[in-house]
Amino acid sequence: MTAFLRAKRREGKTMRWIAAHLGITLGRAVAKAARLRLILHVPRTYVATEPMPGEPAPIGGEREVLDEGRCRWIGADMGTAWRMCGHACANDEPWCPHHKARVFVEEVGR
Repeated sequence: MTAFLRAKRREGKTMRWIAAHLGITLGRAVAKAARLRLILHVPRTYVATEPMPGEPAPIGGEREVLDEGRCRWIGADMGTAWRMCGHACANDEPWCPHHKARVFVEEVGR
């Protein structure tokens, strides 16, 4: 495992690719690579949650997890005083129609 990990990192393969080919979880592969000093830090990515045009204003309480039937889209960075959308949605859906459209984008050209 160690030799494979070192060789593939030198080739520029991603940790996700290496984990899949070793048959282990990504977390385990990253931990092993970090112990071998093949990666020095794990980069964190943040998704911007800036409102889009026509974005409904959140009506859920500050840091309140809403019940079924209410949109659970989080409208701010998790480190701040976040609020869930709170608008009505079908009982089997976690998001209102507006946020569901943001999550499930139709493929163009199919």
